Amino acid sequence: MSIAIREQVRVAPDHSGHVSNPLLEPGAKAEVMIESLDTAPLTEVDQAWIDLAQRRADEIRAGTARTHSAEDVLNEARRYDVPK
Repeated sequence: MSIAIREQVRVAPDHSGHVSNPLLEPGAKAEVMIESLDTAPLTEVDQAWIDLAQRRADEIRAGTARTHSAEDVLNEARRYDVPK
């Protein structure tokens, strides 16, 4: 759990002096759970996927990526006979 999350978990008075438990706030538990998933070190494969995604995002922003419309992609997919 990150320091930021640990700080949020502490019970402390709010601006009005009311003591509340941040874990009872909407989304707080989900945030703690998501944060706990990010503790494993990245593997080389994980880092390679992250690098590839970042390069593609940079290309799209720069306007240098070769993109395809959703219509073209769906038409191409329909060419394949995939059982349901």
